[in-house]
Amino acid sequence: MNCEYKTISDAISNCTTPLTLLLDDEVYYEKVVINKDDVIIDGQNKAKITYDDYAIKIHEDGREYVTFRTYTLLIKSNNVTLKNLTVENSAGEGHIVGQAVALHLYGDNIHVENCKLLAKQDTLFCGPLSDDLIERYVDLLPSDGQVYPGGH
Repeated sequence: MNCEYKTISDAISNCTTPLTLLLDDEVYYEKVVINKDDVIIDGQNKAKITYDDYAIKIHEDGREYVTFRTYTLLIKSNNVTLKNLTVENSAGEGHIVGQAVALHLYGDNIHVENCKLLAKQDTLFCGPLSDDLIERYVDLLPSDGQVYPGGH
């Protein structure tokens, strides 16, 4: 079934899996969360996902974003493949904005093929969170962002 969506997030939310997204040759300015198993995103060599959150930015909850809310693309599921794609956090220089993650991974069996990961600082974060970070940020991360070792 071929469907067209305006954003990657809309496609992920509205499609069933297994899912293969073939992206148009454009820049997608959005913060993307993949929370379904068995997803392939193919940028076909010219697509870019970019966003610009950063650690010292103030979130709508009144607190700083810190590292774990700055991602451009967050994968919280298993069996995900990124192909022929650029993932960028365009927030700026780390000494000015703090940490700014492009790709944040929590799932298993994630493949990143022929992709560019771009950021000035902390381009890739691989989870799960360690016990000390779980304790430190338990009230900061939304419940759907709390992925811990062993799935607890």
